[in-house]
Amino acid sequence: DDDNDGTLAAGEVDDTFYVCNGEDGAESLTKLTAEPAGANCTNGGVYIETGLDLNDDGNLDVGEVEYSEYVCDGL
Repeated sequence: DDDNDGTLAAGEVDDTFYVCNGEDGAESLTKLTAEPAGANCTNGGVYIETGLDLNDDGNLDVGEVEYSEYVCDGL
């Protein structure tokens, strides 16, 4: 949100990723965790994890994470 208006405009999108359900019917899940200011994000941000719910328990477990990324605040 480069202009800090609370809305992500098309010109502010840095990356787009698609997370698809698995061929065996496994549901795709995304987990967002607030990232405090520190080594990973100087001003804080969000840690994003995605993957398939292989054991069908409705939770994205550590072993199911296929992709992760920090999205840091740009203050």
